[in-house]
Parts: sequence; structure tokens; C-alpha cells
Amino acid sequence: MPEQQDLAFQLFKVAQEKYGEAIDKLEKPQYDDALRIAQRKIRIEEAVLSSSAAAKVSVPSNQIDEALDQIRGRYEEESDFYTDIQRVGVDETFFYQALSRELHVEAILDFISSDCDGVTETEISLYYYMNVAKFQMPEVRTARHILVTINEDNVENSRANSLKKINQIVSRLDKKPDRFAEQALKHSECPTSLQGGLMGKVKRGVLYPEIEQALFALKVGELSEVVESPLGFHIVLCEEIQQEGTLPLQDVYPRLEEFLLNRKRKQRQRQWLESILTSSNDSHYENGEAANG
Repeated sequence: MPEQQDLAFQLFKVAQEKYGEAIDKLEKPQYDDALRIAQRKIRIEEAVLSSSAAAKVSVPSNQIDEALDQIRGRYEEESDFYTDIQRVGVDETFFYQALSRELHVEAILDFISSDCDGVTETEISLYYYMNVAKFQMPEVRTARHILVTINEDNVENSRANSLKKINQIVSRLDKKPDRFAEQALKHSECPTSLQGGLMGKVKRGVLYPEIEQALFALKVGELSEVVESPLGFHIVLCEEIQQEGTLPLQDVYPRLEEFLLNRKRKQRQRQWLESILTSSNDSHYENGEAANG
């Protein structure tokens, strides 16, 4: 039955996209949630494809093929994909048709919201100043480190030998601090050694407390004393400091403009969907009254 395959298709998509699982692997609460979403998607799809806007938009076959390839690409073997859809009761032809309808619905919604007015400078500024807390940035430091691990099962990495090794590195860096990346590449036992010990931009609450305390006490260009963490001994270099503060409006303006425009389009789509779903429900009711009359 097409209706059964349609529901199976929607369940298949929801299970993958929301839970990253096959539908038969979901727990009952997850399955019930997927079923609710799938049934609503079917109602929306029927209403959208029955609307007058449906005839104004089409989806090229290559776009459907690309979407199908993306779904198949989630599987190690293409045959696993076909086994999966057959197991839930969907054949290959119906899957393609259902995917085509889904993309048609998305294209119609994009068409409906395409004539939305742009976002004004006033709207962007108003959102920024009413939500200024969202644009607070913590202090961030660009850091490098060198790690020498401690392993009492390995003589070379015994506590005494590891401490000796890290102190030798410190002595070399005291003479030539600009060779930190080189020393990290040669001697650090952390994967970051391949990037010269670069940990990147770090905020508080990410590193081990001992390393964080040392890093955030440094000035730009300073090296820490030897620091011990559960991993072993470290030397930390602070390369750059970005002080905490509020991102200025001009820095977030393009991102805010895009966010607010997308929100406006989503609102337009929701309003249109509500109107056609209401019309669809009224139509079903009237048809039912006529049949019973």
C-alpha cells in the first residue's frame, strides 16, 4: 500500500536524521516520537503539494539524484542501503518518488518565503542591543605546550627521568624561546607536537586546572614553569591574549543579518503552513459533512 510505504519512508528518514539509527533500533519513546513527527510530515506534505504554489515550483532530477546519493553515502556498502529500506517496507522506486516529493515540498517552502522583505539596519541593531549578553566573549588565549608523560612501568618515562627531560627542554628554551615549536615537535608526547605544540584558542574550563592556572597567569610571549598534571609534566607558552568583552555590532552584523532573515523566512513559512493546514482540515470536514448529509 502506498500509504504504508509513505509512513515507512518518513519513519526511515526521521530515525536517521534525528537519532542516527535505523527505525527498528529505536527505543519505544524514540519510536513514538519518530512516529508523531512522521505522521505530521505526511499531513504537511499532502497539504503543501495540494496547494496552488506547488505548480509554480519544480525540482530537477539531478537534485533528487544528489540527495539520494547523500543518503546512500551514509552506508559502507550501497547494498546495505537497499537492504535497509526493504526491511522497513519501502521499495527503490517508491523511495525515489517519496524523496522527490520531499524535495518538492522544501522547494515550495523556499518559494513561499522568497519574497520576504530584507532585514533592516534598525531590526539588526535592536536585536543586538536587546540581546547583548549573547555577544559576551570570555577571555581567550592562544597557547602551545610541551608534554613529557610519566610512566613508572617504563624506565625512560619514570618520574625522575621525565622531570629531568622537561627541565632540559626548559633550559634550551630559556636560551632560545623562539624555538618552542621546534622543541615541541622533537620532544612533546602530545599529538599537538605535530603542530608545534599548538593547542589553539583556549578559554577557561577546558584544560586541566593546573595547566589553566599557569596559562592564564602568563603575559604574551611568556613561558610557564614546569607544571604537573595527571598526564605528566608540561611547559606552556602564551602566544596571544584576547580580553573578555562584548563583540562590537559591526563584527556580528553579517551573521545577525543572515540569522534574522532566516528567522523571518521561517516565520513566513510557518504562517503559510498553518493557513493551508487549516484550509485542508476545513475541506475534509466539509467533505465529510456532505458525505454524511
